[in-house]
Amino acid sequence: MEQEDEYRFVYYNHTNHALRLSNQASISRSLLGSRVTAKGPKPAEKPLLAPMHATLADPKLKCREVSWKSAERGWVCAKRWCEREFYLLLDGTSTSLSRCQEECARFASIHFSSIFMM
Repeated sequence: MEQEDEYRFVYYNHTNHALRLSNQASISRSLLGSRVTAKGPKPAEKPLLAPMHATLADPKLKCREVSWKSAERGWVCAKRWCEREFYLLLDGTSTSLSRCQEECARFASIHFSSIFMM
């Protein structure tokens, strides 16, 4: 059995087209009352990934990091370096931007310590 990840995330490597979703399941209830688990982004978070990717990919903007939050959701943090990018999905509506940035840096140090990613 695979170990569950500490964070929910999406990772993409443009060089080899590797895509990885976190192994952390989000739990919800269906109409019949049974639990349904899904890995990676929640359905409400999926539409946010494409515009964030477009922002990171736009050479005119020269953005390497983007963070987004709404009142009813937690943070979605995107970071790109060279040909790699990740989207960190943080739950909790009361999380501050500084805490979000700390978690993003912690995530990068755990998963990308062998890769130069600033």
